[in-house]
This record gives sequence, structure tokens and C-alpha cells, in this order.
Amino acid sequence: MFIYFIRDLASKFQWEFYFYWNFEAKLLISLDDNLEYTISVANKLIKNNINADTYLEEGKVSKKLNYADKLGVTYVILIGSEERETNILTLKNMKTGEQFKLTIEDIIKKIR
Repeated sequence: MFIYFIRDLASKFQWEFYFYWNFEAKLLISLDDNLEYTISVANKLIKNNINADTYLEEGKVSKKLNYADKLGVTYVILIGSEERETNILTLKNMKTGEQFKLTIEDIIKKIR
């Protein structure tokens, strides 16, 4: 996964790590084990020229959010079974802590 490649480079070339995340990267966090929907959301963001990556490792939500915070990710999209069923996603601004329930189309408009 690209994010792990970037993280490994950060130990050698910190400026490249900063350069990548300076482009307002987004991290999608799957809250359950069904990754197909999460990956489809990531693909929609990428097709709209929005940097996006998915967190695929298992763990508590707090661990995943701490990971995003350490990377300097501005927005996190939380995706669980409820979000998948309703197509309303949870967008969290990591700088302000605000959370919004939005469709993927509204998320794209908001974070562009």
C-alpha cells in the first residue's frame, strides 16, 4: 500500500513525507471487515483528483484515528455497516474534531 511506502521513506527522506501529506490527503477507515465499499469510495475520491488512501489493518477506531493524526491527515472518512447501507458517510475534520454525515458527492464538494 502506498501509504506504507511513504511512511518508510519518511525515516530517510522526511521532506517527501511532508510533500505528499501537504496535499490535504484523506484517509478512509473501515469500521468493519467489508472493504469492498471502502475501496469503491476511495476510487471515487481518486477519480475526482482527491488524494485518498485506506487503512486496512485491524484495530480500534482510536488507534486508526491516532494513525491519521500522526500522518497529518486533514480529513478521515469513517465507513461502517450503517454508512454502507445508507450511503451517508461520516467525514471527520482531524484539525477541528467536527464530524459531518454526508454523501460521497457532498464530501467531494466539501473537501475540494
